[in-house]
Amino acid sequence: MFLSNKLSVSRLQRDLSDSTVKRNLGVALGHTSLALQSLIKGLEQITMNRELMKQEVEANPQMLSELAQLKLKMTGDVKGYEKVRQELPKVGDVTGYLGLSKKLTEQAIVRVRKFIK
Repeated sequence: MFLSNKLSVSRLQRDLSDSTVKRNLGVALGHTSLALQSLIKGLEQITMNRELMKQEVEANPQMLSELAQLKLKMTGDVKGYEKVRQELPKVGDVTGYLGLSKKLTEQAIVRVRKFIK
């Protein structure tokens, strides 16, 4: 944000041929590239501990309230939050529920790799 704001203001005020902001633009892009490469490494190392997840959900069923609200909203029920707030509905067997997390993580890795290239 700083670079985009500074460059747009400076451009209107004077010649940018010797601007320190312009000269340091490569530094920001380099750091962004390194950050994205680190992000890919981190995303690829994610593993799930299914047993721990199951224990957490069984010990804290309120964690499923977001899932219950989403299911109600997807079926067209606009008062999902109010219904879940009163009582957590049965959402079925959650031991195999991962949602779209694996698929979304894989898609993120592909997008970041394309962006870097």
